[in-house]
Amino acid sequence: MDLYLLAELKTISLKVTTVDMQKPPPDFRTNFEATHPPILIDNGLAILENEKIERHIMKSVPGGHNLFVQ
Repeated sequence: MDLYLLAELKTISLKVTTVDMQKPPPDFRTNFEATHPPILIDNGLAILENEKIERHIMKSVPGGHNLFVQ
């Protein structure tokens, strides 16, 4: 699932930071080595893979819209 769609369904806002992977900031390399985005940081916990990010959001964020209820 697209992370933006999942965020919309869960009614959460994402802080999006663009990183130039050719010249990433020093703190990015220190924290994430060669990891490519997307990266979710939630309460200091870094989650580095799309599927793991989706699972974390589904488990950790309550509520959201139910698209199948009339």
